[in-house]
Amino acid sequence: MSVYGCPDLLETMSPELRRRMQGKACFNFTSVDESLFAELARITEAGFERFLALAAEADKQRAPARSR
Repeated sequence: MSVYGCPDLLETMSPELRRRMQGKACFNFTSVDESLFAELARITEAGFERFLALAAEADKQRAPARSR
């Protein structure tokens, strides 16, 4: 879950969604709440984009230098 790997994303979370948290990265819902699901999707996407950027940076650092 994004908030486990990128805890600063918690700062953008609404109090309503934060109340649904159980543990570091689990969310419990007893009914459908489209607005909270949309917020959770945004947070998840933001974390995914960060992980992609981290992976791209790690790939750059691992790539062997090309000789001319």
